[in-house]
Formats: sequence, C-alpha cells, structure tokens
Amino acid sequence: MEGVDTTEFNAYKSLDNDAFTIRHKLIIFTLAATIGVILYGTYNWKWQIVEMSAMYILGGIIAGILGAIVSVKLLMSLLTVARRYLCQRWRLD
Repeated sequence: MEGVDTTEFNAYKSLDNDAFTIRHKLIIFTLAATIGVILYGTYNWKWQIVEMSAMYILGGIIAGILGAIVSVKLLMSLLTVARRYLCQRWRLD
C-alpha cells in the first residue's frame, strides 16, 4: 500500500525488548497444571463438563492474579472468553 504509514502495525516491534520473566513462567505453569488437573479429573474421577468448566475458570483466575490483571479487567476477559465459547458451541450443535 503506497502512501500509507503502516509502521504502527508492525506486530514484532514490541516483542524486541520483552523479557521472559518468572511471572510468564508461572502463568504457563498454571496453564499446564490446569490442563493436567482437568485431564486427570476426567479420566480418574469421571469429571463431567461442570467440573472441567470450574477448573478452567479457576485456572483463568489464578493466571489473571499472577499476571497482575486488575479484577474488573480479569472478569471482563473471562466473560468474553465464555461468551465466545458459548456462541461457537451453539453454532456447532
């Protein structure tokens, strides 16, 4: 696109100075632990969708706290993800 300044849309520009901190490691560990608990609960404790959903929400809350997200922003993020999941689910069924 000639004549259009696209420098602000460079996706990799902001990643140059970012460091992989202990906070990032804890969030990834929380994700892995959440998935592990969900799989273990599904196979060994015969969890259904309610228990898996509760674990998913709990993992999201823990990751949000570790990521130092403000509570209102965390709640809005969780609601957005839940809404997106439900909308996709209803379209597939």
